[in-house]
Amino acid sequence: MLSTNNTYEFNRDLEGTTKTVDVTIAMYDTDTIPTKSLWFRDMEGESTIKEEQVPDYSKVSADIIDKIQFRWSIPTELQSSSLPADRTGSDPEKFTDFDEKFFKIKQTLSTDKEYTDRHQTLWDKHQESDDNRPD
Repeated sequence: MLSTNNTYEFNRDLEGTTKTVDVTIAMYDTDTIPTKSLWFRDMEGESTIKEEQVPDYSKVSADIIDKIQFRWSIPTELQSSSLPADRTGSDPEKFTDFDEKFFKIKQTLSTDKEYTDRHQTLWDKHQESDDNRPD
């Protein structure tokens, strides 16, 4: 089964402000994606902590069949000099300015023609071969 996952690598200037992001859209051919635990605070007040299982694509890197990478310039209003919150433990840090802007960047990219065209190109390139694959 085909699936895609995006990774983001932020590039900062000398003052530590995010200016661009390298977006990688990876196509996987695997039937099972393992999960891992991440801890989140609720958005309202950030007092409630909950654990969520999220896909762990790092465990299926051998199943990557193709990828596309491009650099996207971050609009000034979405640039940040803060760092992302650590969510690896059961007491995650509160959301930072970076986290809030990263969420908005992903929303913006989801409708950005540069992103959507590249995602569709990758999907179209491999969809036919997946349709012909025996079950």
